[in-house]
Amino acid sequence: PDDIRALAQLVGTEVLAARQAALEAEVEAQAALRARADDAELLEKARQALAALTAPVDQGAVLTVTVQTDTDGPVMLDISTIVGEAYWRPTYDLRLTRGETPTLEIDRNVLVTQYSGEDWDGVALTLSTARPGEQSQAGEVYGIPRRIISEDELERERDQSVSAFGGMSEPVMEMAPMVIMEEIGMTTDMQGANVTYTYGGEVTIRDGVDDLRLTLDTQSVTPEIWAAATPLRDDSAYMVAEITNTTGEVLLPGEALLIADGSLVGFTDLPLVAAGDDTKIGFGVIDGIRLTRIVPNRTEGDIGVISRSNEQTETAVITVENLTGESWPIRLRDRTYYSDQDDLEVDYTASLPVTVEDPEGRRGVLEWQFDLGAGGEQEITLESSLTWPTGYVLQ
Repeated sequence: PDDIRALAQLVGTEVLAARQAALEAEVEAQAALRARADDAELLEKARQALAALTAPVDQGAVLTVTVQTDTDGPVMLDISTIVGEAYWRPTYDLRLTRGETPTLEIDRNVLVTQYSGEDWDGVALTLSTARPGEQSQAGEVYGIPRRIISEDELERERDQSVSAFGGMSEPVMEMAPMVIMEEIGMTTDMQGANVTYTYGGEVTIRDGVDDLRLTLDTQSVTPEIWAAATPLRDDSAYMVAEITNTTGEVLLPGEALLIADGSLVGFTDLPLVAAGDDTKIGFGVIDGIRLTRIVPNRTEGDIGVISRSNEQTETAVITVENLTGESWPIRLRDRTYYSDQDDLEVDYTASLPVTVEDPEGRRGVLEWQFDLGAGGEQEITLESSLTWPTGYVLQ
């Protein structure tokens, strides 16, 4: 029994030792795993730091920024860059409503496109008319150098030229005025202070896709409407709305969709209209206002009354018919002769008094303004004449 008891004690002692060794080994293994996890975390941070300093193979250059702070915690970093492949342009929907109180509603929109290489998700959009990549100052102006020489000196130069060409006479050509110009870039399309527009909400603009259309606002102005008639070129009149920009803001140049009384009539390019400035916008043909212009006779040659003179006379008969069911204010334009030479005498007569001569500085253009009721007709006879001395040829 003593031997058995001793053997049992020995076995218990060995088992206890083995358990203690196993426990210690497990503790060491757990410590090793924790150390390995810490090492793995340090290794991942090192890899991230290296990736931040190395430009990706499939992308361009990267921006590396070193940030130093006095306290621990997250830091907000605001980075501003210039992207050359981003564009915007204005576009308009012009809605004309006629009647006793006509109105023109101007729906202002913008089209935005970007090719920066990445999508812009949920960005705050501010648009500006500034053009940092274009000319920033006015071009230079240089004088035109001219000189005179004596006839003797000119003869000597000709003799030298003949000698230089081996006795063959060099063609003498009159030199045009010399203009010294400095090569300059494209001039800016818009002048004055820049205008900025801030969009009301966040937008998402995909990279390299079609234009994103955004609505800015709607402005309303009061137009003056009339029928523009040019019988020399057209057989019908066209509706015109003249407006004054009373919005207090500049209207930038852009494509405009034209809608008259709820119907689409076409497209046009709206020019830049400064605040307080005027512009005219065509809103399509008026089929019910018919135009004709005929020249019944044309004579040319000696008139006999002034024996040393020649004369050319042209008579045009212009007719405007209003086949619509409403009255229209008409602005009709035609032409006559004009000349800067005193010896070439120009004259004209019209059966209806001309309202404006040379409108907008266009010499030889005549304009009549009158109202034409429904079913009405207006005829104008225009006679233009030229008289010049004999011995001259009319060009």
